[in-house]
Amino acid sequence: SLQRANLGFDERPLLSLRVFATGDAFDPIPARAALFARALDSLRALPGVAAAAATSAVPGDDGGAMIRVTKDGAAGPFVGAQAITVTPGLFDTLAVRLEQGRTFTENEFANPDSDAVVINEGLARQMWPGQSALERRIGIATAHPPTDGVSWRRVVGVAPDLVYEELGEQTEQARLNVYFPYARSPLRTMALLIRGDGNPAGLITPARQALRQVHRGFAAFDSATMSEPGRLTTGAQGALGTMMGGFAAAALLLACLGIYGLLADTARQRTQEIGVRMALGATPRGIVALFVGQAAIIGAAGLVMGAVLAVLVAQALSGVLFGIDPLAVTPMVLTAATLIVVVILAAYVPARRASKVAPLVALRTL
Repeated sequence: SLQRANLGFDERPLLSLRVFATGDAFDPIPARAALFARALDSLRALPGVAAAAATSAVPGDDGGAMIRVTKDGAAGPFVGAQAITVTPGLFDTLAVRLEQGRTFTENEFANPDSDAVVINEGLARQMWPGQSALERRIGIATAHPPTDGVSWRRVVGVAPDLVYEELGEQTEQARLNVYFPYARSPLRTMALLIRGDGNPAGLITPARQALRQVHRGFAAFDSATMSEPGRLTTGAQGALGTMMGGFAAAALLLACLGIYGLLADTARQRTQEIGVRMALGATPRGIVALFVGQAAIIGAAGLVMGAVLAVLVAQALSGVLFGIDPLAVTPMVLTAATLIVVVILAAYVPARRASKVAPLVALRTL
């Protein structure tokens, strides 16, 4: 389930690399915004690049800064969300369409006083269920209150829900996103996302060279295709899942062998009883039905106890599962069916073999 999880976009054509704007020359916000604008222009000009954008958080890899938000006209309560700084073109680079409204303009990207924000659909639903979020205001809790500790922003667009935290580690707060234009939250460290026409790994070297030409102090690091974090995230769980699957298969096999061996030996030890019953008029079919029925009762009792234990163990494991119902019926039914078939065969095969023995021969073993 982790490996098949949908991040909300197709990460396969995407490359990410992080950059840090060093030097006193980029202390002013306009200079910093211009630097990232030039960097993105140089990347978009590379052969094989379809789109590029910058963001403070890479979807599927890491989340944004945690903030508290409320809606206009409400004194509270505040809900936790994550703030993500972006440049225009982020959603085009991810190849996702906004649910409502628009993304940021170039003026909003470079204007420190811009009040425009884009929120994700999950936050829009929570704030204004069944209503449009466009041109509504959300309040951001601030430590330095310009207005009762709340800084107000205008919603200009609603983005689809994307997974930002690593798979399996999402919190309720991480599912609510507020996107800010770059100048409003001018971080020195940003992640550049590049959409390629072919294999994105082939763009790593050209992208680094292009960034060095933009500015020598532009440090680029942590470059990787956006499929890699997902593989790294799910690698340990995949290995553990394979190992646990092997243990489960071995446990089922041992259970089948043990059940078969025990019941088959029990039926063999009752050969004399079979001879007596047949001498008294029992038919081979009746003998087989008797043994199978008794074994089925024993097996059913064992399955009931096993089902109770399975439910308890499944509930204990629910916290480490992703996208799986711990009480899924199908695997439990298949396992129970396998065991009951083994129980029936374990009783049927030796009982049928013993029922073919002549009563006199069976009685001689007394």
